[in-house]
Amino acid sequence: MYHQLILLAGIALLLIAGGSLHADEIDGYHYVGTINHTLSIQASLHFTNDDVSGKYRYDSQVSELNLIGKLNNNHTIAMDEYSGGNYYLIGTKTGMFTWVISTDHQSITGTWHNVDRKRRFPFMLTAMAEYRKMSNQVVCPGSDKSDPDSVYYIKEIFPVFLHPTPLLAKLNQSNQKYAMKDFVVAIHDAKHPVEGNYSSAGNQISITYVGSNFISFSILRLAGSGHSFVSYITKNYLLTGKTPHPITLDELFVTDSHTRKVLLQHIRKQASALAESEDFDEKITLSNIPFTLTPAGVTFIYPREAGNFGGYFVAIPFAKMKDMLNPQSQLSAVA
Repeated sequence: MYHQLILLAGIALLLIAGGSLHADEIDGYHYVGTINHTLSIQASLHFTNDDVSGKYRYDSQVSELNLIGKLNNNHTIAMDEYSGGNYYLIGTKTGMFTWVISTDHQSITGTWHNVDRKRRFPFMLTAMAEYRKMSNQVVCPGSDKSDPDSVYYIKEIFPVFLHPTPLLAKLNQSNQKYAMKDFVVAIHDAKHPVEGNYSSAGNQISITYVGSNFISFSILRLAGSGHSFVSYITKNYLLTGKTPHPITLDELFVTDSHTRKVLLQHIRKQASALAESEDFDEKITLSNIPFTLTPAGVTFIYPREAGNFGGYFVAIPFAKMKDMLNPQSQLSAVA
């Protein structure tokens, strides 16, 4: 009921603002499962016609692996796995999947093998959330509809847990509210253009990891005109009380200035190595670095210079930060 009310409110605002709405399309799914029957994994996949893309991770690893493949007519997917990539670089090919997906996309089974096909493992995945998409195209006032540069493209993607606990149901509500609010603002900006407006905008809220006592989301914010600009926001919550509780750096790490300085230096060192010859902003403070969590560690997203894509993903295992972790944290059992 809550989701329907939010959607109806958004549609009403769209009718006032103008433009056409494609609401609540299914864009993909978040899956949980295993490889080789014993290794727990989670994967987020997005489907565009017959193209399939996404990421997956082992519970025991901090970093994600990129996935790119094709959906065939017989419900099989040929998927390639890449490591070491980011938003705009795919990375190095490290494995391949042969998948069979159910007609409703709720379950996937198949085989993983490495590049030389010497190692093969069975795997299975079950959907625990679906990604819903709202999209819209608005012709800028006074523009020619036939001119593609006059069209403002807006897209919001957000997860909805399929069989939610009471806490996950509350996150369903907050994610939908967040997406709809941003969607309406983007439409308003398109109808009232000012200098610096972009020709496309939107958010993609992705589940980074969902555990028994915490959950992480990453939010990719896109605004572009010719060359897109991407930034990241993250949201992390404890799932131990009556309501989801935001996880801060103070929840994770001890608060003395020396520890914070050492942690920031460690993040900067790894991020600057990823930057190579690019301009690198050493003025970024720890409080301005988004982060996500897994049972194995923390991924920090060090912002890149303005005008560039996204950020540098610095994955640090908890094992390398033991002296920095807050022993009073409710996440101490995980770390």
